Amino acid sequence: GHLLERHGGELRLTPFATPVHQPGALADEHEAVRAVREALEGAVRRQLMSDVPVGVFLSGGLDSTIVASLAARYQKDALHTFSVGYANERGEIEQSSYNDDFFTARAVARDLGTIHHEVTVHNNADLTGLFEQLVYQLDEPMVEPVFTATHVLSQAARSHGVPVVLTGDGADEIFGGYNRYFSARRLAMYRRLPGLRWALPIVESVGGSHEIAHSARELRHLLRSTSDIDGYIRFSSIYHPEQALRLLAPAARAEVDVTALSSIVRAALGPQAPFADQMAHADLVLWVGEHFNPRLDRISMLHSVEARVPFQDDEVVRVGLAIPSHLKSSSHNRKGLLKAAFADCVPARALTRPKRSFKAPGGDWLQGGLRAQLAELVAGDHHLVDLLDQDQVRHHAANMGADTPGQFFAAVALLAAELWTRQYVARDQLAARSLGMGR
Repeated sequence: GHLLERHGGELRLTPFATPVHQPGALADEHEAVRAVREALEGAVRRQLMSDVPVGVFLSGGLDSTIVASLAARYQKDALHTFSVGYANERGEIEQSSYNDDFFTARAVARDLGTIHHEVTVHNNADLTGLFEQLVYQLDEPMVEPVFTATHVLSQAARSHGVPVVLTGDGADEIFGGYNRYFSARRLAMYRRLPGLRWALPIVESVGGSHEIAHSARELRHLLRSTSDIDGYIRFSSIYHPEQALRLLAPAARAEVDVTALSSIVRAALGPQAPFADQMAHADLVLWVGEHFNPRLDRISMLHSVEARVPFQDDEVVRVGLAIPSHLKSSSHNRKGLLKAAFADCVPARALTRPKRSFKAPGGDWLQGGLRAQLAELVAGDHHLVDLLDQDQVRHHAANMGADTPGQFFAAVALLAAELWTRQYVARDQLAARSLGMGR
């Protein structure tokens, strides 16, 4: 959040809080464990304060399980938890990589004794209609698979009389949970392996799992980077910079300020520090602060549900950013410090479960509920015709049926841009023409 003040004839915009990395300020491991436990317990206690029921969005992963465990301990009434699963064409929720959270959350809820609610997203659902609703609610051409989960979970929470929920968002950025932070630490070593550049595209296409393919894709982009700023942009972008420019029509390409994004990222990376720490800081500022949190708020409030984020409490952030990254997490013990801090109150399955990113059945969606929209993009029957290079659209769309993270996110990005243009730009142009104001 920001505070807008007027001083004389000047407007001044000031953020309420700015995360500051001070790695090393809390360098004793035992003291760090104690401080994290104390800070997060206090955050959950404060955020449970409400005159209405409070629940938890539970994935079964470490972060949401810690929040649910503390909430179940400190809340007087029984805790409501909510999870989402994705049904196949037969309407069944089967064991799969994208339903791992669903079944783990069920087991964790049983361990904690919560009142657990399970929500199903069907493959034959009106996904285009759902995406249209989300684009309209967000006011921006940005929809991601996780937003569909937030939407149906918020809807379920409201229907069960739980208008406030806690989530585990922000923990990965503060406590080093993502693969790319480890890749960034080893970047110098990776660059000394000449065959790695050629092997990664193969690993990405036949890696055997979404996690392996996604990690290979991220590392491939990082190895191509020319600076920390360029590396972060490549890591964080659905389309890398060269692809994004080629995707635009020549007239639109001429209007792009290619330096604007670099300036934003330079500021977000923060002061000089190891690249992994800078990357985590930028993720906290840009991804969490500017991207995810506003969307979480808007989508949950579509259903009059307030989402609260204990891991982003000021004291938790201050403590987390004071701990050196090697104490917080390692490749063989992901977020080990968090596990140590809450080992006595979290079900064992959450402590031993491998880190998994949120996934949706992307390939199924592109062949099912989103297929018609994808076909319109390929045929050029869309509202982005003046903005995008049609040969490039067809080139990208031709590969979008593949069930890989990169292709799915690329397809959803184009579909979201089309839905937003249809709802806002085309609608306004039509209104202007009907009033005799447009050509």
